Amino acid sequence: MTPEFSERRNTDESLRTSEETFRLIFDRHPHSMWVYDRETFQFLEVNNAAVTHYGYSRDEFLAMRITDIRPEEDVSRVRDGAKTMTDELRRSGNWRHRIRDGTIIDVEISSHTLEFCGRPAALVLVQDITDRIRADAALRESELRFRSVAQSATDSIVAANGAGEIIFWNKGAEATFGYAESDVMGTSLSRLMPERYRPFHERGLKHVRATGESRILGHPVELSGLRKDGREFPLELCLAAWETRNGTFFSGIMRDITERSQAAEALEHRAFYDPLTDLPNRTLLRDRLRQAILGAQRGNSLVALLLMDVDRFKEVNDTFGHHFGDMLLQQLGPRIQGCLREADTVARLGGDEFAMLLTGVDATRASQVATKILSSLERPFCLEGQLFSVEGSIGIACFPHQGEDGETLLQHADVAMYVAKRGGSGYAIYAPEHDEYSPKRLALIGDLRHGIEHGQLLLHYQPKLSLKTESVEGVEALVRWRHPEYGLIPPEQFIPLAEHTGLIRPLSLWVLREALRQGQVWHEEGLALHVAVNLSARNLHDVELIQTVSEILETWEVSPEWLQIELTESGIMTDLFRSVESLQRLQDLGVRISIDDFGTGYSSLAYLKRLPIDEIKIDRSFVKEVACDENDRHIVRATIGLGHDLGLRTVAEGVEDRIACDLVRSMGCDSAQGYYVSRPLPAVACTQWLREHQVASSTEHRRLG
Repeated sequence: MTPEFSERRNTDESLRTSEETFRLIFDRHPHSMWVYDRETFQFLEVNNAAVTHYGYSRDEFLAMRITDIRPEEDVSRVRDGAKTMTDELRRSGNWRHRIRDGTIIDVEISSHTLEFCGRPAALVLVQDITDRIRADAALRESELRFRSVAQSATDSIVAANGAGEIIFWNKGAEATFGYAESDVMGTSLSRLMPERYRPFHERGLKHVRATGESRILGHPVELSGLRKDGREFPLELCLAAWETRNGTFFSGIMRDITERSQAAEALEHRAFYDPLTDLPNRTLLRDRLRQAILGAQRGNSLVALLLMDVDRFKEVNDTFGHHFGDMLLQQLGPRIQGCLREADTVARLGGDEFAMLLTGVDATRASQVATKILSSLERPFCLEGQLFSVEGSIGIACFPHQGEDGETLLQHADVAMYVAKRGGSGYAIYAPEHDEYSPKRLALIGDLRHGIEHGQLLLHYQPKLSLKTESVEGVEALVRWRHPEYGLIPPEQFIPLAEHTGLIRPLSLWVLREALRQGQVWHEEGLALHVAVNLSARNLHDVELIQTVSEILETWEVSPEWLQIELTESGIMTDLFRSVESLQRLQDLGVRISIDDFGTGYSSLAYLKRLPIDEIKIDRSFVKEVACDENDRHIVRATIGLGHDLGLRTVAEGVEDRIACDLVRSMGCDSAQGYYVSRPLPAVACTQWLREHQVASSTEHRRLG
């Protein structure tokens, strides 16, 4: 064997081995591959992956040109590209191919020139990137959609990287903080917060980066923001975080809650302070009295409570009108406060009754303060240029000698005040023997029991108007007492007596029975409306309440949804756990639940979401001045929004004129109740009013239609 022959044989074997290796790689490659003639564009070879992915058989492929698998609009591009290829040129790029069923797919190709069977050819590797292209397009669309939504949001939407540097800033943030997007991009989030919070912010970022945990992620929090002009403001922040291969990122939705905070502060203020005099009210006095007694118990000291009733106040009201009476009460507060220490409390309990709470003071010192207050009243009050003189009667009760708890001190100070008024002594210190000097109170208790049993009670009904349909949706039953000696007595004068003596149960049962009896009569007459009945905390905690209500409903064949139970929030809060349980059982029975005088208690915002209720009634003290008091407007608007956010109906109480009615309607309030709609009416008069209103409403609807 010659060397030349041996070399040629080795060369042939190498070629065969190379061809076999190429064929093995070509046929088994997971991506589509083919070889085509660069002059004729004819397919010269295709691999199994191409046959499977494109749907053509190998013979079909070899009978086709590469232009046959291109969309028509791409054919010229294929020809132009092929003309520019040189023997050493490698080429890659994205194209569109058409598979056998006509579907257009996106592909990424890599090709290079070669000779195949002595012909100029190109080897092409094809990867289907249709899903990737679609995913990229969807991502771009999603990002565009997010940016569009985020930029149109009125809330501030801000995103930052793990270092706390701002990477997204919407128009809402620009309006809230005062910075343009170009001012803040790439800068620290800490510029949006007061300097005192920045160290906590930095430590929080480090903690999240290290542990991935944060107490505020996913939970709305309230904190202070800092505007570009240096002004601080309250904001609500909802913070989220996410991880990518590029690290940790944060997004925050921030809302300026200045108006809401002001409304909440005003609402809280109105819950604890008398709206006329801006003095602490009965609720706040009770709380301060409780705290004072606890402090006295710890420090073995004394507490004095003084109650004062203004003599001849009724004469001022009756002679000159309530306007002058209100001005007198407003001037009384500062006059009394001037006789006390800064740490002492003066409160208005209602009407012309004031209370003074003194800590670390015995009966002797309390008497000196009472004398000082009474002396201060000797100076006339000037009301719109007219001089008025009044006197007062003060009752004194001291802890621990005249009472060991707040309620006892209030009762004993009230008795002592009656003694002072009856004896004309100016002031009196409570003594046990003074209790006999409350004959009217004791007589009324006995009379009330007799009145409940002998038909002296009656109900008046006050309609409630839907502000959306202008139709009457229900009435509230209000009890009155026809006393044989004193005439018609309003509920505020005898309900407290009933609550303190155990008569509230038979009284409430009578109201429930009579209200549902009248409701059944109205339904038979075609006047379909629900009847609301007020219950007290004692009723709510009565273990027999649910059974009693169920029996009365059955007696009068009244559907439970016709009945609405109204309770004050302060009554509910006396025992929240028992209240929630009783309310839930009433609601399960089908009875509707409403919170009356909403906004005058002290736990409404914190516990409202826990209560099984259907409706809140905005207290008349907020609605009365809604047209002229900005704080009241904030409170009413915020309360309506809060109620609707919790899925509750809202009712405005004390709507006394058209302006107030239109205002609460514009705020989205559902219903209105008050003298503008109708005064409380006896059953017969109310029936006539309901019929006339139905006719009037129908006529108005036809006219407008």
